Amino acid sequence: MVDVLGRAGLLEEVVLLVQSMANDNAVLWGSLLGACFIHGNAKLGESVVDHLVELRPDDGGVYVLLSNIYAARGRWDDARKTRMLMK
Repeated sequence: MVDVLGRAGLLEEVVLLVQSMANDNAVLWGSLLGACFIHGNAKLGESVVDHLVELRPDDGGVYVLLSNIYAARGRWDDARKTRMLMK
């Protein structure tokens, strides 16, 4: 359901759905981050990354995807800074 709504661009609905679930699931938050990439929503992507870092602090893929969101939007300085956070 999260993936379908995300691909349809219904990102706010996905946020509400994920937040309403009983347990914090990094896979669901990761699906939302992927939808943020597809739809170029860097602002929501930043919020999702903050949440994912709490759940999976050692997952560098989270930073890579946020960096890719920034790069796709032409925000090269933000993309570089995000990559630096992985070091």
